Amino acid sequence: MDKDNIDFKIFDESKESYIIGDLLNMPYFFANWNNKPHNNDYMYNLFKKTAFQYKNNILGIYNNYRIDENEPLPDVEKIKLSVDTYIENNKTNNILNNLMLCCNDSNTLFVHLRSGDKGIVEDYYIDTIINLSVKYEKIIILCGIHQNGERSISFPNVTESINNMKISLSKLYLKNPNIIIDLNEPDIHLSVMRRCKNLLLHKGGYSLLGGLLFNGNNLFITNIFNPIQTNNKEYFTYVKKYTII
Repeated sequence: MDKDNIDFKIFDESKESYIIGDLLNMPYFFANWNNKPHNNDYMYNLFKKTAFQYKNNILGIYNNYRIDENEPLPDVEKIKLSVDTYIENNKTNNILNNLMLCCNDSNTLFVHLRSGDKGIVEDYYIDTIINLSVKYEKIIILCGIHQNGERSISFPNVTESINNMKISLSKLYLKNPNIIIDLNEPDIHLSVMRRCKNLLLHKGGYSLLGGLLFNGNNLFITNIFNPIQTNNKEYFTYVKKYTII
């Protein structure tokens, strides 16, 4: 991908924002959100509305597996099952299949990069990527931009988010021009996190989903990973093995 001409496609431009980390209540693990069944009525109704709009996506699949409207979110096993179902349902998807081949490569490191609505990536995290990249032949950055919908009052607009992401990626390219940027849909990236051998997580609810899904060999996190910062022990009961770097 041409680092000077990255084309950000907004996956959720014509629907509710696919903020799947919040919708699956990942802030329960670091921001004291409730889970009865969600943080509040507004978030639960948004979860239901968005799941209805994305019936064939991971969020919609997860909603279909719920058997009781009072069932707390998140249910970690149902998150895993939903991603596995999505992968099975999309086994003819060439984009997903090509990434699955990379997932099987023990010399490939996938990296989640949270930028855009959270500003420019920390130099600390960029340096972490660079330091870890010397151990792997291929580095694939998983990132993207979503629209913020009703959150736009307190979050940057899409144009600002794209600019933040471009600055972050430019900083990475300066230190390692061989990195690969993958801008596929969020469900594709969650599928990768489920199947890959090596994964570095950043921060935010989407990264937390990655930690719950990961079933590979090497899971790396840093001190800016939210459950580390808040010392949330419950989250790590679901994570099989990880290394803090």
